[in-house]
Amino acid sequence: MTSIDVLIVVRREHAPRYFQNLSAIKEFRVRLVTDPIEARTMVVERHVDVIVLDNSMDGAFELIQHFRKAKPSLLIVSVDEEADFAIPGNADELTTTPFTNDDLIRRINRLMSDRRLETLRADSMPPVREFAKKLRKAVGETGKQQAAVSACRDLGYDYVAFYRMESGD
Repeated sequence: MTSIDVLIVVRREHAPRYFQNLSAIKEFRVRLVTDPIEARTMVVERHVDVIVLDNSMDGAFELIQHFRKAKPSLLIVSVDEEADFAIPGNADELTTTPFTNDDLIRRINRLMSDRRLETLRADSMPPVREFAKKLRKAVGETGKQQAAVSACRDLGYDYVAFYRMESGD
């Protein structure tokens, strides 16, 4: 199984509990920050698969918006332990009981499993339209492949596969 880079963004008083619970999972490479500015920087400068964001962080909604804009393919799990129920909003998932029955771990693993099967996210459409424009301008098969690889990188994907039918049989 491949490792999952998890960035935990929580208030300082919650940090030990989150780190202890999530770093125990051998597939997770966990980083933890308690400062929203540091979280913004880390998302841009480092590879992150999943962000676990405590909704009680100052500016949590704005952080989610920033993460979506900076890396549209990033998976975000919002945690709101004060709520009985909630709607994830712009997050991919929301949990109100992160450490009951390994809820947060199961959600991260499910999101990553789904991601491995996913082809495009709805919030990726503007970059996809831009890619389509570049593809129409690209010349030849190699030019189109280079445009496709570049677009996939811009979308935050790290794997591209090309298939070509050699014969109709």
